[in-house]
Amino acid sequence: MNKIKPFVLAVIWIFLLAVPVLCAGEWVVEKRYSFRLNIPDNWSKTEYSEGKDYVFDFMSPDKKMAVQVRVSAIEKSISELGYLINPFEKALSHEGIQKLSMDECIHNGTTGKLGVYTTGFGEEGAGIATFYAVRNGFGYIVLFIIPNNLFDIRRDEMDQIMKSFEILSPEIPVAATATEPVVSEFEILEMVLEGEGNQRVGNTYIFPNETPRILAWLNYKNAPPKDPVIIRWASITKGKELNRTVIQTFPNSEGKTGSTLYRPNQGWLPGEYKVEILYRNEIIQTAVFEIEAPEVTEIAKENEQPSQEAHHDVVIERVEPHPTVGTEHYIRQIKLGPLESFDFHSGSVGVNTDEDLVLETSCNYKLPTVKGNWALTGKADFQAVTAPPQDGYVFERFPDRKAAVMPTKEVVVFKLEDGSFAKVMVIKHAFLEAVSEPRCRHYIEALVEYPVFY
Repeated sequence: MNKIKPFVLAVIWIFLLAVPVLCAGEWVVEKRYSFRLNIPDNWSKTEYSEGKDYVFDFMSPDKKMAVQVRVSAIEKSISELGYLINPFEKALSHEGIQKLSMDECIHNGTTGKLGVYTTGFGEEGAGIATFYAVRNGFGYIVLFIIPNNLFDIRRDEMDQIMKSFEILSPEIPVAATATEPVVSEFEILEMVLEGEGNQRVGNTYIFPNETPRILAWLNYKNAPPKDPVIIRWASITKGKELNRTVIQTFPNSEGKTGSTLYRPNQGWLPGEYKVEILYRNEIIQTAVFEIEAPEVTEIAKENEQPSQEAHHDVVIERVEPHPTVGTEHYIRQIKLGPLESFDFHSGSVGVNTDEDLVLETSCNYKLPTVKGNWALTGKADFQAVTAPPQDGYVFERFPDRKAAVMPTKEVVVFKLEDGSFAKVMVIKHAFLEAVSEPRCRHYIEALVEYPVFY
């Protein structure tokens, strides 16, 4: 895909996965490229060629909201969505746009992926929700665009347009289906995992903590022409399916294909993982792998040479460990998504609902909802908070953990069960709403300091 038009670089929105809803507008039906959507009568429409892409731009009269459909002819042997996503995300990254999430989804009968991006979290910020799909010999990239400050005012209008988009199935002559070959049972001949610096001990693959991505390659034969094959990644240690499940169909009866698991932004969680191949709801192949613990932790790397890097008027520097706390002091910036948690002692992000700080999925989209024992300070400067609040904590007794709405740009103090304290300040926040669960999704970036006040 080629460089996107300037007006595309604007929005934060979530693509609602639901059946089409007819809005008060005009149906745009493109038989050449097998798609349709319903656009309000007063929106403008422009179409043009851009390299190998054919582009349709739809824009509201006030030029605040927009929808773009990009279609390109692709080889029939290409089914991996990375062919669409990778160059497009490179263009977004070049423009300073940040990816918030990437999910598998099925929209109006078409399997694809949903990418959510943002240009900023405040009133001046904007974002992009992008649906990627390969079907009918075409690659589709569909963008839905709305500024943050119009989220409440114009959400229903955009919602109906998004729900109306549909990739159509071309009519297939009956004679064509009569000659379709009959294939025998699908079979995985070999599954191999690859990644930088990996080793293999018996049937287990071992990857260093710095590995940027892990690829699962499949050699197969007798691929079903219609039945989907599912490639599922999961954490054995956490007992949780990862947000990387691929619904795969094969254009050829035999060959090689694969799926990629990328290193999370917060780094790998050391432990055991697996990738499973499912056909007709049964697991037919499994590969187990292990992510090693980092040899040198992020905190240790910071402490090798004292740093004077400042962020929000906070100086990050080496502080000797306090004997009663048993950990080294750190100040760092973290990112959390829906139901992700943070452990102050280890300084790690996870999905444990009993950890010190848990980001909830509250539908109060004005502010994030955070579970833990914390109190407000009324200050926006870490260094100005020199002692823990005497009262005002979310709860009084452990192990109870309650959730409350946390403001942004204000220092809050967490009181931990062992009597130690931490400072936290949410510096960025985004809210996304979807029909699928979790319906109300929060994303935050926060500044964290631990331990403090000892």
